[in-house]
Amino acid sequence: MNDSRRLNNIQKRLLLLLITLTLVRGLIYASVTIPWWAGHDEDFHFAHVRMWIERWSANGSIEASDWPQEMVAGFEAFPQHLWSKFSENQISFPLERYTRVRRFSFSYMLYALPGRLLLSQNILLQLYALRVVSVLMTCATILFAYLSACQVFDDSLAMQILVPWIIIFAPSFMVTGSTVGDASLAILLSSVIFYLLLLEIRHFSGWRLAVAWGLTLLALWTKATTYFLVIVWIILILVAFVWKVNRKYRLWVGLAGGVFVISSLLFLPSRLKKLLASNVSVLGKVAVSNVFSSVFILNTFASFWTIVGWSVYRLASIWYILLLVLLLLAVAGLFVYGWRGLKKSGFSLRTDGNGLLLALLFVGAAIVVVLGHSARLAPGRHFGRYLFPAYVPLSLLMVAGWRALLPPRWQSIGALLIASFFLLFDTVVLLDYAIPWYYPFWPF
Repeated sequence: MNDSRRLNNIQKRLLLLLITLTLVRGLIYASVTIPWWAGHDEDFHFAHVRMWIERWSANGSIEASDWPQEMVAGFEAFPQHLWSKFSENQISFPLERYTRVRRFSFSYMLYALPGRLLLSQNILLQLYALRVVSVLMTCATILFAYLSACQVFDDSLAMQILVPWIIIFAPSFMVTGSTVGDASLAILLSSVIFYLLLLEIRHFSGWRLAVAWGLTLLALWTKATTYFLVIVWIILILVAFVWKVNRKYRLWVGLAGGVFVISSLLFLPSRLKKLLASNVSVLGKVAVSNVFSSVFILNTFASFWTIVGWSVYRLASIWYILLLVLLLLAVAGLFVYGWRGLKKSGFSLRTDGNGLLLALLFVGAAIVVVLGHSARLAPGRHFGRYLFPAYVPLSLLMVAGWRALLPPRWQSIGALLIASFFLLFDTVVLLDYAIPWYYPFWPF
């Protein structure tokens, strides 16, 4: 009992440390990213939040004249050296593109609640305040990343820490999680859903399923990147009927699944309706071609790690090589883990295999949706960030793969080395790429 209490106290302190670290780093990124709405689509989302506050509806057509004039003035004051860099990256901010937009995200309502109290303040203060809201949502995501890691790696503190650590020290993720947009809430909702399902496959409780289904509907109304959850639910319902036929909750799963599907069809976001109405064969051909496109794969890989605001920084090749090596090692480790499980050799990592299968389902479904988006949207898009809602299960898979390759006595040291690499990687991106890009007089 004393050992159990001691372990719980250590876990609570580690969790507090991780959340504090996330808060500090999120505030740093929120401060460094210059206040000209330089987060990806941040101007777009901020304008919608403002209009939601003023009209309590973001479904109307947005005219350029409706934009906060302070934002227009901010764009006019945008430093010329950054405009030229945006142009080099084929990025522009034509206000006219917003005149034809009809868009709603559940995240706008969440931002609007504190935003209403700040309407009389300077617009940059409003922007920074809403960025803090994003940072708090990111802290909540790290909470569920750690809780999920505790479920899967219940025998290793090192692995429990490493899962949220590689999320915290991912530059692209932290920039996305510290600027105003719909991604932070989408990532949080997806992470909570994953955690609830992780608990569900270990101990059945119908209320968790109900909460997860409700959160899924909110996620679908938050950001298009969460459409992969529909695939997840369909497969889980099929699995429940194939393998759990004799279980008492089969009827409840069927009924609740039917309610979920019907409610999803009745309240589908307009963008999902358009996706379903698209030419599936054409989208499929383009998506398959992207799978074999080295340009698409490299751009997605780079943007997953090093998109800061509107730009994807091209780092020195060594960083991409090291990141790719780590990813390939994780994949190899997962194959090793699966092979050992199939052989039933007696060697056990004491890792929850069902939890890893659930994580694999989340990541696989997210990749399918990313390919679908890549078939519909411009090929130059930075699709790596579309995988962020599945970042928690992806981190679990990577850590499980690395652990499978490490002898038990070396696992703590291996986790420390990997954690040190991500700390160094994030520091280099921040000090040697991000800050010099925004601030050309940076001494380094």
